[in-house]
Amino acid sequence: MSLDLKKILVIRCDALGDTLVTLPFINELKNKFDEAKISVVVSERGKEAVSFLPFLKNVYILKMGDKESEKEILNQIKKEKFDLSFNVTEKMIGYTLPFMAGIKKRVGFDPGFTQPIKSILCKLLLTDRAKYKNNPKVSMGLHEVERQFLLFKKLGFDMSPKAYKIPISEDDKKKADLLLPDNKKYIAIHLSNKWFSNGWNIYWFYELIKKLRENFVDFEFFFTAGQAEKDIAKDIKSHFQDVKVFENLSFGEWAGVLSKAVSLLTMDTSASHLSAGLALPSVVVFEDKYFKHTSERWYPWKSPHIIVKREKMEVKEIEDSNEKLDSDIIAGLKKLLLM
Repeated sequence: MSLDLKKILVIRCDALGDTLVTLPFINELKNKFDEAKISVVVSERGKEAVSFLPFLKNVYILKMGDKESEKEILNQIKKEKFDLSFNVTEKMIGYTLPFMAGIKKRVGFDPGFTQPIKSILCKLLLTDRAKYKNNPKVSMGLHEVERQFLLFKKLGFDMSPKAYKIPISEDDKKKADLLLPDNKKYIAIHLSNKWFSNGWNIYWFYELIKKLRENFVDFEFFFTAGQAEKDIAKDIKSHFQDVKVFENLSFGEWAGVLSKAVSLLTMDTSASHLSAGLALPSVVVFEDKYFKHTSERWYPWKSPHIIVKREKMEVKEIEDSNEKLDSDIIAGLKKLLLM
């Protein structure tokens, strides 16, 4: 298919991790249509994932749920007169914005019977629809990166997604060097509220950290945490006064700090997708609910990793649950360190 495209819009108004795994799509778009000017719509958090792409013409930052923000971006998109839009988000705003802006060719996903109302609306809002059943109970066997590349196939292009790389500025490297001297080996742990759901609590987490330190005596552990994890970070610093906890880092600083580690342990969070962009081996823990769907769709893309399944904590089986998850995590880290 021959397309004469001057301006292309990509809509990914989601969390940071979701936006990171859209980098292969955006990069391949640039490779395929090198002369076209590419712009993106992202969330406030997601903007950090695309901030280092020099070829982007515009980065529209959408405040989700803010009608004034939506209206402002709609007006800006109308003025740009885009030839083509790709909607890779699952939020309805990604379907309605291009339609209301009058973009002639609008490509996106049709979830079919899994979301019948949205599927009906797609027939009005999109000109080209790639069918993708979005049912968390059933895995399609596609990573999120591969799912997005279905949109290229819909236009007749058969392209293979590549790995993505997160560059680290010299300033952020220097900051990381000051925080973490090179004469030590580090394992990073990203703190998240997900650690403490479905019956799992801070006391189990303390015991996990203790076991990790006992099993990896040649390594030092450090933690990263965002604003949402400030209470957890406070608890960790209070309980383990000799460990480093880095809070509220900028995206570049976070990447710089993680790049100092030899491995990362995290729940299924944006940290795992940042690790993929750093080629940092990681152990990623997924909850048992919809495990097959989530772990096959959201593992670290083209980066060394071990997936660990965490069952829902049952009171009558607390000790057994602890032992299994702890041993799976420790075995995963040991395997990664031998790679």
